[in-house]
Amino acid sequence: MNRSLWREKYPEDSYPAFPCPKCKNGLLKRVKDKGVTVWEEGDDPMIASGKFTSFFACSHAFCRTVAVLSGIASSGPYYYIDQDGEEQMDEETNFYPKSMIPGPRIIAIPGKTPKAVSDEITKSFGLFWTDRSSAANKLRNAVEEILADFGIPKATPAGKFVALGARLDRAEKLDIAHHGTMVALKDVGNTGSHEGGLPLKDLLDAYDIFEDALEDIYGGRKARLDAIRARLTKPKPPAAAPVRKPATQVSKAKIGPPANNSEYFLFVVLDGSEASHRIHLSIGAIFLPCPLLGRINAFLGDRLEAPYRPAGSGRLRTVCSRAEEPDSAAPPVSLSPMRR
Repeated sequence: MNRSLWREKYPEDSYPAFPCPKCKNGLLKRVKDKGVTVWEEGDDPMIASGKFTSFFACSHAFCRTVAVLSGIASSGPYYYIDQDGEEQMDEETNFYPKSMIPGPRIIAIPGKTPKAVSDEITKSFGLFWTDRSSAANKLRNAVEEILADFGIPKATPAGKFVALGARLDRAEKLDIAHHGTMVALKDVGNTGSHEGGLPLKDLLDAYDIFEDALEDIYGGRKARLDAIRARLTKPKPPAAAPVRKPATQVSKAKIGPPANNSEYFLFVVLDGSEASHRIHLSIGAIFLPCPLLGRINAFLGDRLEAPYRPAGSGRLRTVCSRAEEPDSAAPPVSLSPMRR
């Protein structure tokens, strides 16, 4: 919707081209030298008022629909400050439309819109300049027809009328699209019916949100855009398989009975790598490949001295969780005394 087209008044000979209500492609353009303006005498010679009628024709060669716009004409002085700071007076003439037959197409109505819905909207077009409150009420009626199209009737099977508010509550539970828009249109219609005149801005806002809702509900815009998003979105690559490091196995053997209420353990960490013969010895910790285990029992049991071996401990026992025989060809192991 082009909001700049819809005004309460237009300067003389400055009508825009209105969208044709019939062909939906052409524009209603004013036919020059076919209008009539009749001025009436008033008490103030500086101010004139009267009635006008202007004719419009569709620009589309295969349509040529003719429309008639009529209303009130007004002419009088207006004052302004010129570039030198001096007040100046000039005359201006404005036309205030009150009716256009047929009413111009203010918003687009999708082709798949049910006839009952589009009829109410079209009626509101003809009332835009005549009675804005009645135009808003027609939009409210269109909301009722949308609900009926979705299977929410105006009356119960027994014939009892169901208020629009209750029907909208049911629509919300059914998750019908643009529920909030329909509630707003109901409220605008109620405002126009019960509180007198409706501001032009409010009516234009109602048309604006209604056009957006119609495009999604009956125009297929949401489904079309969802399909485009799906087509343009690149599929995510499959997740890479996690990199597995060689399993590290840990065995532990108790060195001896507790001493001073503390326990000492020998942790043998099997890193699965026969290429590594590095031995790191801290209090009860050895890192070495499994094939060496068969050669270290006696060595450690005989050579580990205090404070690394608790008093009263026997020979160290190592545990290899892999089903491997000690490698007789494994290189000899040597340990240097470690210091704290």
